[in-house]
Amino acid sequence: MNLDSLRAAFLAGKPYVERDGNELILQFGPTSIQSQLNPDEPDRLLLGYTRTLLGFLLFVPQPQQVTMIGLGGGALPTWCYRHFPAMRIDVVEINPDVIALRDTFRVPADDQRFAVHCADGADYIAALRRQQDVIIVDGFDVGGQAPTLCTETFYRDCHAALAAGGVMAVNLSENAKQHAGFIKRMQRVFGSDHVIVVKAEACTNKVVFALKPAAGDGEGFSQKVLLSRAAQLDKLYPVAFRQIVERMAMNHHNPLED
Repeated sequence: MNLDSLRAAFLAGKPYVERDGNELILQFGPTSIQSQLNPDEPDRLLLGYTRTLLGFLLFVPQPQQVTMIGLGGGALPTWCYRHFPAMRIDVVEINPDVIALRDTFRVPADDQRFAVHCADGADYIAALRRQQDVIIVDGFDVGGQAPTLCTETFYRDCHAALAAGGVMAVNLSENAKQHAGFIKRMQRVFGSDHVIVVKAEACTNKVVFALKPAAGDGEGFSQKVLLSRAAQLDKLYPVAFRQIVERMAMNHHNPLED
């Protein structure tokens, strides 16, 4: 894409693709990287926050029903599609221009266990009638965090849409001034003892895991149990789950037991 085309796309708030060596980069602006892919290494998650979002597996090791809000370049849903053949994945993306780039980023075609929906994520969650094991919230536009995906009403709809024992995983962008307000809203909905915040790997983002315990589950979260699960996951996937747990423990506000 030439300079004039890049400028036109940026001014129009449209996504565009840049190349950096072998890597494809989806952007809304010169400093706004939405997704990154090396076609020669399609199973490698290049952005640290996507690897941290996979921390949902520490709480739900074998999810069957997963909804992801925000497609971007599709790195995370594509990774899950390849590694979890029993997982049903629904991806919700409001921007048709982003969806139009799915083939460029090798996002799987829709089939019986994978579908991309062009819809507003907040409306989609509010209308869900099938309970989800995991809801991943990673919806951004040219202005940053999508406002409709940060409200207390939205978090309540996510809580209602989760099955008992499920988890909502939220990617919070680098705007730290807004983080505290969003996290407090999640704590009001899920309970402060069920919200865990972790610094994303290799970037300034934060990832929040908000859990909906099943009946009979303990109120606390054992670091020992999470480290044990991380050890098993690290044998299967190159994601460094142990480091995710260690970063959780570094946040003294998190409700982690010894």
